[in-house]
Amino acid sequence: PICLSSSLSYLSGRSNLFVAVFLLMESLLIAAFSVLDLIAFYAFFEGILIPMFLLIGIWGSRSRKLRAAYYLFYYTLVGSILMLLGLLYMYSELGTTCVYALHAHSFSETEQLIL
Repeated sequence: PICLSSSLSYLSGRSNLFVAVFLLMESLLIAAFSVLDLIAFYAFFEGILIPMFLLIGIWGSRSRKLRAAYYLFYYTLVGSILMLLGLLYMYSELGTTCVYALHAHSFSETEQLIL
């Protein structure tokens, strides 16, 4: 709410779209940290990238805002692929991606370093 109220005076046009995209990003962020399944967390985490790309690409403050949006997308894509590989490894080991089951399992020290 504070971010929205402080940025609405800056916006000249398309403020309704800005508010909709911002609220979508906020709801995806809340959902990402509320779920107890790592695959759902991954899906919501990746879903946050789309509104962030739009916010930076459309309403960024500098002339290279589109370039910055693409850099954000590419860097998070590389990190997300690595995170997906780790999630798939944990699923292949345990057969579940439930946070409680993963917490109860003790991975070896090498597995922890790799993951």
